[in-house]
Amino acid sequence: MDKETTAPPHAAHRLGAVIEVSGLRLSCELVGEQDGGGTFNQVQIGDVIRIPTPTTVAFGFVDHIGFESAPSGRGPARAEIDLLGELKSAGGKKEPVFVRGVTVYPVLGAAMYRATEDDMVRIYGRPGAATLAIGSLHQFPDKTAYLKSEVFFSKNSAIVGTTGAGKSCALALILRTALKAHPQVKAVFAPYDELTKGTVSLALAHRGLPRIPRGEIRLDPFQFTHGAHALDP
Repeated sequence: MDKETTAPPHAAHRLGAVIEVSGLRLSCELVGEQDGGGTFNQVQIGDVIRIPTPTTVAFGFVDHIGFESAPSGRGPARAEIDLLGELKSAGGKKEPVFVRGVTVYPVLGAAMYRATEDDMVRIYGRPGAATLAIGSLHQFPDKTAYLKSEVFFSKNSAIVGTTGAGKSCALALILRTALKAHPQVKAVFAPYDELTKGTVSLALAHRGLPRIPRGEIRLDPFQFTHGAHALDP
């Protein structure tokens, strides 16, 4: 991959530097007030971060931010980053492509930057496979977010998150979009009745989407064991 791709983006603002690498998780020290132009109050949970390596560009999500404890008071600010994938040359293509997973890890001292709009297009751009448009990117609302529907529905997939994060609403939105795109599909499996009534149904209505008809949902008997739900939604 050429040096222009791995170099910091033009007019990029350095947010910090890598101080620890452990598997797919990085710890970074954020630029503090003592360094001038402190950035610790500019980094938020969920930000997508770019970290150039000698031959690739690694990307990850900010998962945790906080100050280190120090005897004299507040220590340096740190950010924990879960690596998502990397931008690299693949298949002899001149234009680098984004791939999941990391083969070249950032080194200690590597600078971290906020992902640019071009980076987000590379990461979340519409792939060549079958897709469903399910929303927009949080960081760039004018960019469409796509779901690889064939991959999602042909493999064991999970939507994970804490209570109240919106797992059921996300699932309902995906199902509604899939049923609209493929009207021949008449049945989906769900362990609860939550998709046809209650908060999920209200959430769909709020977004201007029709509710999922009861006839399009069928309970899967294999998801029940001795009268209890074997799987959590």
